[in-house]
Amino acid sequence: MKIVKCFHADHGVSENLMLWALTQIRPVGFFLRTITLPANHADLTNRLYGPAAGDAPVHESTVHYEQRSVDRPASRMVSAPARPTRLLTLIGAADGDDVTIYTAYGGPAAEREPGDPTLSAGTPEHDAAVTFLETACAVHRQAYI
Repeated sequence: MKIVKCFHADHGVSENLMLWALTQIRPVGFFLRTITLPANHADLTNRLYGPAAGDAPVHESTVHYEQRSVDRPASRMVSAPARPTRLLTLIGAADGDDVTIYTAYGGPAAEREPGDPTLSAGTPEHDAAVTFLETACAVHRQAYI
């Protein structure tokens, strides 16, 4: 497999690790997969807090909102240390041996944010994003700075 494009290569996941992961998951079409790192690989960094990461809900009183890119609404952020993880999440699309990686990051899969411009209100995907946010998950504030 060959990575033809990687949109978010800013999460500390090397191309070699992404290539290894692709050999493990053998994706076809769109994929969102979380796998465990091999024993010989160093931990990645998990920047997600809240129930999806095994924590209690992150209360609104401890968060702030920050715009991470011009095309998206402000994200729910928390000032807390990043943590080590053995999980790697990859999101992308495979067309034969050519793979486009939309993002790859350490930690469990997270839903898109309800204000994501690729989501339409009232769709199952938007409803899942709202539910995820309502469980009070937040991202460590240094995740995208």
